[in-house]
Amino acid sequence: MNHLRYLYVFFGVCLACHAEEIVSVSAVKGQHSQGAPVDFKNTSSSELTLEALVKGKDAECFTVKPVEAKVGAGESIRLTVSLNAEKGKGRYSATLKLDGRTLQLEGIALDAFEGKNEPPLAQIVDSLGMKLDVGGTALSLSTEKDVIGESLPVSRFLGMPDKKIRVTLVARFSPKGDLPFGIVTENGDLKNWGHVANSDQIADNHQCLFPKLSGGGGTIEVASPEGAFAFYMEGHKYISCTDPSLVPKALIQHTARVYKANETQGKKMNYAYLVCFEEATNGDYQDCVFLVENIKP
Repeated sequence: MNHLRYLYVFFGVCLACHAEEIVSVSAVKGQHSQGAPVDFKNTSSSELTLEALVKGKDAECFTVKPVEAKVGAGESIRLTVSLNAEKGKGRYSATLKLDGRTLQLEGIALDAFEGKNEPPLAQIVDSLGMKLDVGGTALSLSTEKDVIGESLPVSRFLGMPDKKIRVTLVARFSPKGDLPFGIVTENGDLKNWGHVANSDQIADNHQCLFPKLSGGGGTIEVASPEGAFAFYMEGHKYISCTDPSLVPKALIQHTARVYKANETQGKKMNYAYLVCFEEATNGDYQDCVFLVENIKP
């Protein structure tokens, strides 16, 4: 289960042991939005009436369903947080009160699909609660420099002993289509780990936060491979890779950027990295953005 996408708020106990949980959601104006689920469990010995109260400067831009519900002792309920994009392109924030708990709501709205309507990588990491300098706030970033902002000059990785690698797709803003991804082994073989689902299967899946993988869900766990490996994504024009030497047909010098992920959605991270792919030439590096845990350079 995607522990970043699904936030569990218990009556009296918060599983995400940090100051504040963050719910990140996106929407395209006039289009269906997948929304973001939030699970609540009543661990008390009596029934309670749960009220979802949204407050803050952009409160009117967020909806939570159900707004009110009876939750029996020991029972759970799933709420859905959605963003209304009718106010136009930009970043929106509010807070959600659930039985004394406070969750931060962060939204990205788009006026339309693709092109200059897409959010910059800086907005994406901001909406995820990441304090990162990705190399600028513009949509297009440098594709020539070896390092931009807090990016790392890392091309290959190692898995952690006795731990599976956890891969969560946190954003995709690219043209429609099925996007294979995986690793390149030490001997140069491509090993597929999965596919990002096409928007023909799941509405808005090519232009949203937390898109789905083919087969459902947004997270996979894979046994650590032997030796060093690079990450790749097969885009519409060429294969993008964290190791520039492995993509001789690429149209730009750097088809991927890597950042250390210390905190995401209010959760502290260890041995986690953000792997950001560019599939064309403009250097937005948000065609596919993966959070990868249990790896090291």
